[in-house]
Amino acid sequence: MEILILLAGEEGYREDAVKSLRRMPKSVVLGVCGATDSSSDLLGRLAKLFSRNEEFLEKIIVNPTCDDAAVSFVASLPFPSLLEIIGRNQMRLARAPVIVANLKKNPAAPASVLRLWEEEMERRQRQATREEAAADETEDMPPIPAVLVEDMEEKGAGEEEETTPAVEEKRETIQQLLRSMTAGQKVALAGKGNTEVRKILVRDKNRLVCVKVLQNPRITDSEVEQYAKSTNVSDDVLRFIGSKREWSKLVPVVRALVQNPKTPLGLSLTHLKRMSVRELDGLSKNRNIPEALRKSAKKLHKVKSAKKNQ
Repeated sequence: MEILILLAGEEGYREDAVKSLRRMPKSVVLGVCGATDSSSDLLGRLAKLFSRNEEFLEKIIVNPTCDDAAVSFVASLPFPSLLEIIGRNQMRLARAPVIVANLKKNPAAPASVLRLWEEEMERRQRQATREEAAADETEDMPPIPAVLVEDMEEKGAGEEEETTPAVEEKRETIQQLLRSMTAGQKVALAGKGNTEVRKILVRDKNRLVCVKVLQNPRITDSEVEQYAKSTNVSDDVLRFIGSKREWSKLVPVVRALVQNPKTPLGLSLTHLKRMSVRELDGLSKNRNIPEALRKSAKKLHKVKSAKKNQ
């Protein structure tokens, strides 16, 4: 297929090459469109060649290898379901304004997609304002109390912990101290705080505080897995976890992100290919996750099941 794509761009070969490409079996084209080892250039050319085939285009835009240029092209086409998928990947939209521009110009773009982006822009603006204010407050900080830094006698995140009066007293003290802190003080603490402090601050409404928790050098893989499972953390926490390479290599973390209904759709789709056949089957029946993710899981389950039975 790559050879035919190249020939389609050459005078004298174009017509025959395009005819051959269009006669390719559907299963072959779908396989190439969804393969993670397909080059971004190949996917972009296929998107233009099969610009009227919604099924092929969906495979292309959810492929993690697909670049912004190909997605931008699909964003100009009249397929509302594909525009919905593109519009929900806020991380890609933020880094590629041309995709947003094509969505806004496209009369087929669902109003919900455009509204979601506008809300995201407003959220980012509010967030930037809060972060700026928090950064100013970090100057001339008083010393951090030891109870917020020194770890208590406890087991790792997600395990059974022995609760004693002394531990409960320390937790109550931590809660009281955090309630009296400004945003700037929380930011400063997030990068140094102990396990108990991290559990609380990772759920803070201020993005800068949450992200600073994830940058704490004392954070453990088991903690990250618990955060990835949680529906009480913000989208920013899940995005940060999913974008950090060392955590993306951990299967339990990736599994938690994909199965978490709060994880941004683009991030879930990116990691979906790493799920096992059994996990994909469960996701395809899970009504709590986004519909686009459930459908993609169902399709990928069929593909992986077929390969497994060969």
